[in-house]
Amino acid sequence: MTQGDQEPLDYSRDLYTHLIKCQVYIYQHVDRSKGERKCGFGRVKEKKRKSLEEKKRRNNNH
Repeated sequence: MTQGDQEPLDYSRDLYTHLIKCQVYIYQHVDRSKGERKCGFGRVKEKKRKSLEEKKRRNNNH
């Protein structure tokens, strides 16, 4: 095998290990009841989480 053939394999393996690390991290650190275990989309989740917190605050204020 030449180096050109090896590069995609190394890249995909690094990406795969990164995804596993990310999933493990999210699984350990994110509230499991929300079911947010997918890698990426951090900004979207932050927005959703903030909106949920705002709703909770509004409900508590009433």
